Amino acid sequence: MSLRRGGSIDLPERAVEQPPRDEEPMWRPAIRFILALAISAALAGHCGGSPNDLLKPTDIIGYPIFADFDVYRYTYGYYVIAGLFPALAIVAYVILRG
Repeated sequence: MSLRRGGSIDLPERAVEQPPRDEEPMWRPAIRFILALAISAALAGHCGGSPNDLLKPTDIIGYPIFADFDVYRYTYGYYVIAGLFPALAIVAYVILRG
């Protein structure tokens, strides 16, 4: 280290080796995410399909029973949207990242 008259300090230059960068382009994670969502939506839509008709007969007669309307179909749809779809999206993303 040497001190010049102007007050600046000259430091010896070091050879700094930078590790090789193995970065992928910015668009690849976005495409991977979109593909994961598409795969998840297709699988959740296929697995979440429940029949429109009642699953079992009953002795109680009301309008939903008379019209052959299954009220549990909404519950199954909620489970698919709130649970199965995000889980499948995460799994598909991890597999695509592979």
